Amino acid sequence: MYQIRELKLDEIRAIYNSRMTRDFPADELKPLKMIEDAIARNEYISYGILEEDEILGYAYLAYARVPQGRRYLFDYLGVREDLRGTGIGSILLHQLPEILPEPECILGEVENPDYAQTDKERAMQERRIAFYERNDIADTGVTCRLYNVEYRVMEQPVGGRIHTSEEAHTLYTELYRAILPADKFKTMLQIHDLTDGGRAVQAGRQTGEEGHVLS
Repeated sequence: MYQIRELKLDEIRAIYNSRMTRDFPADELKPLKMIEDAIARNEYISYGILEEDEILGYAYLAYARVPQGRRYLFDYLGVREDLRGTGIGSILLHQLPEILPEPECILGEVENPDYAQTDKERAMQERRIAFYERNDIADTGVTCRLYNVEYRVMEQPVGGRIHTSEEAHTLYTELYRAILPADKFKTMLQIHDLTDGGRAVQAGRQTGEEGHVLS
């Protein structure tokens, strides 16, 4: 029987040092102190999926408080190496909208395969997108360049709702304006206009529309 709960600070540190340094390339992994500082500012939360006392997978999220609740952004998602492909990550993803405090939206980023340098890189990025889509996480149509990497912005539904592309563009912009220092927001983040390309989806699409299933 799996248990999903908020992780304690010592668990967050242990996962970072023992797993995340292997799970993510060095240039994608922010310093642990940045995560600790965000936790101290009440701008970061982490959850684990456990069996007995063993942490099988984890989700680290940044968030911004707004009058409507909290706007969440996936920072890191991982599953123990020997358990990948067993559905552990999917179980964790599906439960998060129910257990996160006051979620207004849950956004995430995935590398944009339109900018892949090799066929192998493109295939890997497309597999990641397919995983999220199988788990009801949808392409918002918003694309961006963050710290010199091109991303597509995805959204996990909260209460069955998916925002329009225009709404997602505004939510994503305001979230980063809240969690990034002003100088980094101006210099390290470029959120593209919805007409700039990427896999734009129709504004005003409805939850459950065929072909736009969130994972």
